[in-house]
Order: sequence, then structure tokens, then C-alpha cells
Amino acid sequence: MTKDLTVIVGVGSRMRGDDSVGPYVIDLLKDKMDSEGCPDGNPLSLIDADAVPENFTRPIRESGARTCILVDAVDIKLEPGVLRRIPLD
Repeated sequence: MTKDLTVIVGVGSRMRGDDSVGPYVIDLLKDKMDSEGCPDGNPLSLIDADAVPENFTRPIRESGARTCILVDAVDIKLEPGVLRRIPLD
């Protein structure tokens, strides 16, 4: 059985420490994938979009991915390191 593709897009500038969480997460996932492959056999596509995620909309769309996860830093007025899932609406 083929699993559905998930695209994970890291957004942020490596030149700005507080804005580099997206590329940092992509690096961590790449290291994990190199040694162990895709978790549970689920295919992943990893994109380091730097500070220009709009340049990757076509490859994301054309990938046929069922799920696209964006990893980015944002000031949500909470303690540093807090994670939030932001609803579409």
C-alpha cells in the first residue's frame, strides 16, 4: 500500500537566528531521514524555502502531496519555543 506524500516546508532566514527555525527543522529531518529513511514508511518531501516560500508554490502543487506543513517562526506573544497549530481560518 502506498502512503500519501507529505511536504514539509521550512521557512526562515538562516542569517537571522530567531527566524531560522524552519530551515533548522528541515536540517534535523534530513539528518534523521539519512540514517533511518522515512518514518513509518510515509514518504516525505523536505523543502528549505529560506525566506521566499512563494518561490516553491509550483513544486508543492505539482508534487501531488496530500499534506503540506509549513514550519516558520512568528511572534505570538507567548514564551519562546511554544508551538501552535494555526487554523486555516
